Amino acid sequence: MITNYQPWIFAFNVFQFLLSSGLGLYVWWTNRDKITETRFRELEDRMTAVEGRVKSMPVCGNHGRMEENDVKLFKRFDDLHGDIREQIGALKGLTRAVDMINEYLLKERK
Repeated sequence: MITNYQPWIFAFNVFQFLLSSGLGLYVWWTNRDKITETRFRELEDRMTAVEGRVKSMPVCGNHGRMEENDVKLFKRFDDLHGDIREQIGALKGLTRAVDMINEYLLKERK
């Protein structure tokens, strides 16, 4: 018969500690995943709600949807850019003409 139970009790305590630690890590790991999934699910729900509100927002009666307005706005910017280019070209021509007049006047005065 075994009369010294100390090594057996120690081994059982080590086994119990390892089992409890492993179980604790497993619970922590699964709860961490559940919390992360819950946060993402809540975020997706909030995003879906915001998208639904944006799509159902009233649009001005004089204009189309916001996307159409963006296209119109960018077209107006392109037109404005072209107009500015024309003005720059006209100013360059005017500047050259004034330079030529100044040059003529300077040569004639000598």
